Formats: sequence, structure tokens, C-alpha cells
Amino acid sequence: MRSIKTSDFLDQSQWMHTRMQSIAGRLEASPATPMKFHKLTTELDEAYKVLNTIKKQPSSAFFTGSATETLEQNIVSLYGRVFNAWIKTEVTHIQHEAHALESSIQTGKVTTKNTEKLADHIRAFKQDCCPSISDRRILAEAELTTVRAHAFLEGSPLPVQASPEDLGEIFPGELEDLMDLAASLYKYDFRQAKSRFAQLPQEHKRMINRHLQTLGANPFEDAVEMIQACIATVNELSQNGEGYPSKEEIDDLFMGLAQLDLEVSGTKVFSLSS
Repeated sequence: MRSIKTSDFLDQSQWMHTRMQSIAGRLEASPATPMKFHKLTTELDEAYKVLNTIKKQPSSAFFTGSATETLEQNIVSLYGRVFNAWIKTEVTHIQHEAHALESSIQTGKVTTKNTEKLADHIRAFKQDCCPSISDRRILAEAELTTVRAHAFLEGSPLPVQASPEDLGEIFPGELEDLMDLAASLYKYDFRQAKSRFAQLPQEHKRMINRHLQTLGANPFEDAVEMIQACIATVNELSQNGEGYPSKEEIDDLFMGLAQLDLEVSGTKVFSLSS
């Protein structure tokens, strides 16, 4: 990591702003490939370590408050942008592979190699991240294509393709980010949860914090209560008359959404109630 004089806070601040501007510029310049994703997140980790060093210095009183908060918010926001850009690139690649595989089913030119390549790509991607609800629909459709391809190779009847109506709009678009945040918290993926929270509209953040105050909980410290706050915010926005879900209801919701993961990977789904 770059050696910076701890007494020179202006230099530290300028270095971090320059680094973050560089990351943002490179992110916009080209798609976030796995290699690029690793490089940018490594640089953000380095910037975050510098910020933590500043905050730990006794003399950092000259540089605390809004200055460090702004830097931290910018870093978290960039984490989210880098992560989301990488997800978008990966989901697009998977979708293209699925379309190509479906075309090979239609022409009778399916190969085991291409079928397994797509299945492995989907499996690895889902292990590395918690995709959004809309992206999970794309992944579910791609997984069904691999099932159809396997059936074709085995000479079995082909499962029908999923239509947009079958995949459904589980939650209205403006509520999906809140449910994605709750899903990250359910998996105890706090780094991703913080990135998702940073990108929420300010009104949604205020609503979550208000619910956390009602529950007597702290953000990102009390996972269950923060999930309850997220879902209560969804309920409030959708005006469905429901309040805070119980642990059992949270399990029912997210274990239901994760059922396809369980069937495909055989991995035990985490339960708040167990």
C-alpha cells in the first residue's frame, strides 16, 4: 500500500479522491470483466485501509466529521457501482450463452461441452454473489435451458420454456432494491448489504432508519431487525397493511426464493429460526 504521511491529511484526502476518480473513470470506460472487477475492488480495499488509518490517528481530529464520512460514503458507493457493473456483465454473458444453447436445441446441435459450460458458469456466479430478483429470473431461465439441453442429450421429453408471465414480476421495480438488501442481510453478506444500502433513495434510507429506531436496533449490527425494517419499508410503500415479519416469516420468504438454489446445488439454505 502507498506510504502516506499520517500528518498530511490534505495529501491523504487528495490521494483518495484521485484514486476514486480513476476507479470511476475506468469503470465507465469498459465492461467490468472478472479481472477488472478484482483489480478495482483491490484498489478500493486499499483506499478503505488508508481511510481507516486516518480515522485511527490521534491527530485526525482535524480531519474527522463530514470529511471522513464523505470519503467513506464515496468508497461504499463505488464498491456498489463496481459490484453491480460486474454482475451486469456476468448476467449478460450468461443470457447470451443461454440463448445460444437454446438455439442449438432448436437445431438439434446440442453438445455436452456447451451445456456443462453454461451450467458451471451459472453455478460459479451464484456462489460468488447474491443477484437481484430481476437477475435471478434471467438465471432461472438460463438454468431451465440447461435442463432442456440435458433432456435433449438424454432423449427425454423437453421441459417447456419459461415465459415472462411464468417468471413473473415478484416485486414492483422500485421495491426490488429493498428486497435485494434484505436478501444480502439474510446471507450475512454485510459488505454487499452496505453497498446496496448506499444506492437506495434517501427516502427509503430514512424509512429503514425510522423502522430500526422503532425496533430499537442499529443498522448492520442487528441483522434480523434490519431485515424486518427493510420488509416493513416494502410493506409501507406497497400499502399492503402488513407490518414487521417474524423470523419464521422471513425464513419462509427467502427460503422460498432460494428453493431453486437448493434444488440445483443441494446446499442447505440458512434459517433464522434454526
